[in-house]
Amino acid sequence: AAKAGLVGLSNVVALEGAAVGVKCNVIVPGAVTRMAEGLDTSAYPPMAPEMVAPVVGWLAHESCSITGEMLISIAGRVARAFLAESRGVYRDAWSIEEVGEQMDAIRNPEEPFVAEGEAHTAHIRYSFAMAVSGRGVTR
Repeated sequence: AAKAGLVGLSNVVALEGAAVGVKCNVIVPGAVTRMAEGLDTSAYPPMAPEMVAPVVGWLAHESCSITGEMLISIAGRVARAFLAESRGVYRDAWSIEEVGEQMDAIRNPEEPFVAEGEAHTAHIRYSFAMAVSGRGVTR
C-alpha cells in the first residue's frame, strides 16, 4: 500500500509540476544491500546498489526527458514499468447481480488496455471514451 501511495503521489507531482517544468518519476530498485544480511543471496545475479545508482542519477539529472513514469533497475536490467487493465465492460447503470454476471468479461485479460504516455490519466480518458461511445455494452 505504501508503494502504491508513492506511485500516486509521484503521478500527482508529475501532473501538477508539468506546467512549471517539474518532473517526477518512480524508481523500482532491486539491489542487495545490508538489509539482506543473513539471507542466502548466493543464487542471485550481481545486484549491487552501484548498478541502480546510474538510473537514479539520470532521473535526477537535468537531461531527464521523462515524467510520470516508473523505471525498474535490477541486476543490470533497466525497464519501464506500467500498469495494464482489462478492456472492461461498460453499462450506463449496474446492479450487484450484473457485476457478478459480467465478472468473466470484466476480468478478461485478452487485449489489455495498456496506458501509454500519461499513464496515470490515460485509463480515466479510456473509461470516459467508452462511456461516451457506449462501447462494450452488454445487455
